[in-house]
Amino acid sequence: SARGVDDIEGLALELSKQRSCSRQQARERSKVSGFRIAACHVVMYRAQQQAFRHTEAFRTALGAFAEGASQLVAWANAIGPRLDSLVEHRSNLARLAELSAQVCRLLAEHAAAEDERDAAALELR
Repeated sequence: SARGVDDIEGLALELSKQRSCSRQQARERSKVSGFRIAACHVVMYRAQQQAFRHTEAFRTALGAFAEGASQLVAWANAIGPRLDSLVEHRSNLARLAELSAQVCRLLAEHAAAEDERDAAALELR
């Protein structure tokens, strides 16, 4: 029976050592987990800051885009009636260009005729 008590005491001592060792390991694991959690919080905080910066940059770009789009719409609204007028008067504009070219030719002919007249007047004197 003394041997049984010694065996029980040995087992109790062994369990106590294991439990102590197990507690130490648990503390170390808890400490490592705490470090990991802290590192994750830092990474998460940095990611949130970066997301915020990107969101602000996107808002700025979106505002500039909206401003440009509004200006384009205003230009299109202003130009639209003028384009319609050009289309409506296309044949008149083509005739005007044709007549302008003809006026240029006639002016050149007129200048040449005046030169010939002046030359003939000089010969007659």
